[in-house]
Amino acid sequence: MDLSILWSFGEAGPFVITSVVALLWLALLERLQVKGYISRPDSRKLVHFGTGPIFVVCWSLFSEDHNARYYAALVPLLITLRFFLIGIGVLQDHATVLAMSRSGRKEELLKGPLTYGIIFVLCTIYYWKYDPIGIIALMILCAGDGFADLIGRRFGGRYKLPHNRRKSYAGSIAFVVASMLVTVPLLNYFYTWGWFRVRVSVTRLFWVVFGSMLVESLPLEDW
Repeated sequence: MDLSILWSFGEAGPFVITSVVALLWLALLERLQVKGYISRPDSRKLVHFGTGPIFVVCWSLFSEDHNARYYAALVPLLITLRFFLIGIGVLQDHATVLAMSRSGRKEELLKGPLTYGIIFVLCTIYYWKYDPIGIIALMILCAGDGFADLIGRRFGGRYKLPHNRRKSYAGSIAFVVASMLVTVPLLNYFYTWGWFRVRVSVTRLFWVVFGSMLVESLPLEDW
């Protein structure tokens, strides 16, 4: 990154639009959770499910300049910084804590949400819109993980995974289906606009998603 370029007016518009859209999505879910229209777990997973696709689609607003990726990465970086400051108690935001945590404890923002944000920043900077790896990773993280929980809690029932009784076959299937349904259109979108040089094989993508589902099914709590 050329540190002599502190700001580019050409990226200011996309940065503002992306920031506003992302913050509106988060604010909407926080409001719905506080009002009782959606549960805390649903709010947390809807953040997962919606934030990633919204953010990645907004990449197309940025220019082809090499530094554009850094301006785009500022969006998740600033949101993640806010979560960090809330988690350590510097900022007070009870609505955010309720929407983003399982137990209502602010310290939880220093685990999953913080890791989630860091992954977004790194994928944006390193892969950007010219390498499908970043989009695949983010969409699996967002759509797969988010939808697995939403479906698993409702339809998991008695059919739990043998190695993790808190996960279900319904949730694992939802992980794969949601990941594919969100990732494939986005990859086609970026390929159509010429940002990818080759089209990603759907078959290979499926096996990547399937492997990710197996990892997601491991008994790792609080993340």
